[in-house]
Amino acid sequence: MTQAYIILVVEVMKSSVVDSVQRLRAEHPELGEPHIVLLTTQPNKYSPHRQDLEVIACDFEPDTLQRIMDSLPAKVAGVVCRGDVYVQFLRKLVPYLPPDVPIASERSLRIATNKRLMREAFAKYCPENTPQYVRIHNMDEVSQAEKLTFPIIIKPANLASSLLIQKCDDAAQLRRALEWVFKQLPDIYRRERRTDSPEVIVEEFMHGDLYSIDSYVLQPGEVYHTPLVYYVAAQQLGIDDFFLYKRTTPVDLPKEAVYLAQRTAANAIAATGLQYTSVHTELIRLYDGSWKIIELGPRLGRFRNVMYREAFGIDHGYNDLLVHCGLTPKPTPERTRYCAAYSIYPEQQGVLRAITGIEEIESHLRNVVYTLDMHTVGAPVHYARNGGHSLYELIFTSQDKREFASDIAWFEANVHAVVEADPTTIAIDTGKD
Repeated sequence: MTQAYIILVVEVMKSSVVDSVQRLRAEHPELGEPHIVLLTTQPNKYSPHRQDLEVIACDFEPDTLQRIMDSLPAKVAGVVCRGDVYVQFLRKLVPYLPPDVPIASERSLRIATNKRLMREAFAKYCPENTPQYVRIHNMDEVSQAEKLTFPIIIKPANLASSLLIQKCDDAAQLRRALEWVFKQLPDIYRRERRTDSPEVIVEEFMHGDLYSIDSYVLQPGEVYHTPLVYYVAAQQLGIDDFFLYKRTTPVDLPKEAVYLAQRTAANAIAATGLQYTSVHTELIRLYDGSWKIIELGPRLGRFRNVMYREAFGIDHGYNDLLVHCGLTPKPTPERTRYCAAYSIYPEQQGVLRAITGIEEIESHLRNVVYTLDMHTVGAPVHYARNGGHSLYELIFTSQDKREFASDIAWFEANVHAVVEADPTTIAIDTGKD
């Protein structure tokens, strides 16, 4: 009789997980026959149930988790969780897993999803890689933040996607922005399904070039890095917001700079204590060549499944499954192509009138591999920091560097969100012009 094992998936199921399990079955038949079990608070999203997985409604409360774990018919080989917001559910599951399941600790997962705890860990383990910061509980503590060197950044500790992040150039802006952020926190945390208590940190703004790196972590110190990705953020375009406009790979950096980036990411991972997980680390290279950690998360980076597949032939989702099962990943590039991923956000708040150029993309870009159109003409749009989201996303590749540069030039010149300013959509006034 063939032995069976369970791949447990927390909260959200992606098709890439099913594909990865099928590849695991083919490449590791000695493990037995896999069975995918999804634990989710939203089981109706997956009805009717797929034949290749079992969906179990779960509120992630102790009694429910214990009952589910006791009822599983086979050994749990690994646990997969995709997306920052869902790690809060994974943390609750960890204490109920058998001790031989390869998984990050509940403590390390909490540190890796809370910017305040992250900064505390970095300050102890690798202070040279982290900026100065303070935690602010309420407006009575603003004077602590005013001791930092301006400009400074306000960051909610448990939110993602640039939500409520504010840059302040002086004390007056800081006070106005903090008052607004504290008012918004309860509603935004509820909307984003965050179960942790709201927290705010204020940290010094860092000037430099933005990059990210995804790493596969087995036991502490056993880390495999993927190629770096370069970012262009809204601030670099002169837009007073914090969304990421462009991601490109491969990067044009000296080997020594890449090594230092990898070492900085490894420091961040070691500081949090993460193991048996993929880790997405965002970094900034200062103008003196040193590296600082912006933040990390126990997850895959945005667009990385597609970007690494197209640019390097790396199966990122499969490697993620391997490390969650305690198996060695395969991060070595099989090829090198140029790849760019764009996210179109509104450059001001108001009413969306159009996204120019998207009907011409097919005739101008040679190799588009992914698009996601989420825009609605006539809908109100907001800055990312005020809760706005991407309107249009696209990834394209090229084998030729000159052709790639030409495609980038066309896209950036022609594809934009056209927004009619409307004062009723403006959600914050920080005192800026």
